[in-house]
Amino acid sequence: MHTTLRTTLGIASLAGLLGLTAAAHAAQNYLITEFQDPPVDAIITIGDMNDSGVVVGHYRASGNITYACQWQGGTFAPLPVAADVTNSFAFGVNASGIVVGYVQDANGSHAYAWGGASEPVLELPAGMSSFARGINASGVVVGFYGSPFHPCAWTGGAFVPLPLPAGATSATASGVNADGRILGNFSDATGSHGCIWSDATATATVTPLADPVSPTGGQITGVAATAIDASGQVSGRYADAGEVRPCVWPANSTPTTPPTLLPVPDGAGNTYTYKINAAGTRVVGASGVAPGGAIGHACTWFAGEFSPLPEPGGDGTKSTVTAINDAGQIAGVYRPAGAPSDHAYLLTPIPEVTPPPVPKPAAPVVKVSGAKKLTTAKAKLTIKGKATGAVTSVTAKVGKKTVKARGTASWSLKAALKPGKNKITVTAHGPGGDSAPARLTVTRKK
Repeated sequence: MHTTLRTTLGIASLAGLLGLTAAAHAAQNYLITEFQDPPVDAIITIGDMNDSGVVVGHYRASGNITYACQWQGGTFAPLPVAADVTNSFAFGVNASGIVVGYVQDANGSHAYAWGGASEPVLELPAGMSSFARGINASGVVVGFYGSPFHPCAWTGGAFVPLPLPAGATSATASGVNADGRILGNFSDATGSHGCIWSDATATATVTPLADPVSPTGGQITGVAATAIDASGQVSGRYADAGEVRPCVWPANSTPTTPPTLLPVPDGAGNTYTYKINAAGTRVVGASGVAPGGAIGHACTWFAGEFSPLPEPGGDGTKSTVTAINDAGQIAGVYRPAGAPSDHAYLLTPIPEVTPPPVPKPAAPVVKVSGAKKLTTAKAKLTIKGKATGAVTSVTAKVGKKTVKARGTASWSLKAALKPGKNKITVTAHGPGGDSAPARLTVTRKK
């Protein structure tokens, strides 16, 4: 059991962010923070995480008793409940830290919210069970009630039944984005399907999401919409010939707009999506999930490409990630090989540090010593001077001939003179380029 926090470095190969080129993010490093464990060995479910890094969920201990909880800064804390509550579950948290879920007592299941002084009291439908599953920044809560399930919302704590999609026998609401669009799923005579409600009113418009189309012509079953982003883009999953596969519906989907099928590597097995962040840039989930299970190997999709995520523990570790925020933090659980219980952990992306550009050196400056006009009877003349700055060499152009000087900061060269006027141009060279030329004229007497 982890009674304190542990932080390590994890590396995963990533293709980049959705909407960016794959080359833009060839690799992503993560800081792995292992959270403080619950007080007993348990199976942990992470429900949600806000942009402040508050993670909420619940854990199931021996005797199948479940307790709602949260982590702040990786430190575990139970969520308080009344003495007569037998089980509690947390599924959503908003920017204000209000947590929603449900509690169970002798009278059934009841939607519930935690939030300290700002804790909303959710009106409960009389004589029926109710379940809260999501909350947005404005405090709109969504969920479902009754049996069979019917979708609902709470605005200002007041209970609002949502309309069923046409032909539906049951439906649930599980998420709500910043502008109030509500995500859910429904069942009808043909199977299960995703849908979106326009708002949290009893007269909201319901838009069914088109089922995926099998690339092999197989039978599609088990369609589930899992999360909605700020623009209305939806992550989800489906079963093709019995194997679970991931998908994403575009924003503003119509009943005839099929989702994009996300890729998985060969042999990945059942692959689930659980959340998409509000910006719509990242989808997280798990691959290699055993039939009927909930844990495999944590993964993500960027730029439409699959990538594994780092996981704590040694060989044989299983993991899944089920929450992500717009800071890029990803929360999930892992289970070491052969272990009976889970541990919660957080992946925090480490920004790539781009070194500042190295300034290009300035071009050097060259000067010739002495007069700039000379007269001599000699056939050869020694010319001297100095060069400052970053200098690698000094050359002189004597007529059509180039002569290299000896030295750099203090230099000298011998120029062969023809009878009459000789125009000489001296230039210093360096990493910053060439200097402005220094010129002199030497007249050799005939």
